[in-house]
Amino acid sequence: MKLYTPDDEEFDLLIAGHAWFDHVLRAERGEIFGDDHGAPEELNWLRLLPVDLEFEIEDTDGSLVAVDDDGSILSIWEAFGPDDIPWCVFVVDQGGVRLLEEYSVLKLDAADSVIDAALQRGSDEIPSRMLEGEFTRDVGELEIPAWIMHPVDRPDKD
Repeated sequence: MKLYTPDDEEFDLLIAGHAWFDHVLRAERGEIFGDDHGAPEELNWLRLLPVDLEFEIEDTDGSLVAVDDDGSILSIWEAFGPDDIPWCVFVVDQGGVRLLEEYSVLKLDAADSVIDAALQRGSDEIPSRMLEGEFTRDVGELEIPAWIMHPVDRPDKD
């Protein structure tokens, strides 16, 4: 398995295959529309969060990609709110999304030191866990609708 970070040339191309992760947030916020309003339920990673946090998430960022010898891709995404609270870490693969609670801060009243500790723990542990194949799984491939892979922004209507 090989790891890629945003500093690597190949990173943008590799993470693009999981761009639907960010597009789910945009669809749930009404910024993009597909066949239905909102993201398909099987892709909607916001449902993995406690209900009171679903609308606290403001942005996402892909931070790490692992490519297995067979070409399978895993990516790590962060989803976060204002001032990085909440801070949620997810692993994304062909089978969907899993929340990595052990690296996430899911309390809105968390102290900065709690966030700093979670970030440090994630940067210390996630790469080696990926390389060891700990997040790899043998599952079927989710069908990702074209509109969420390549969304077209809908202009505001007055």
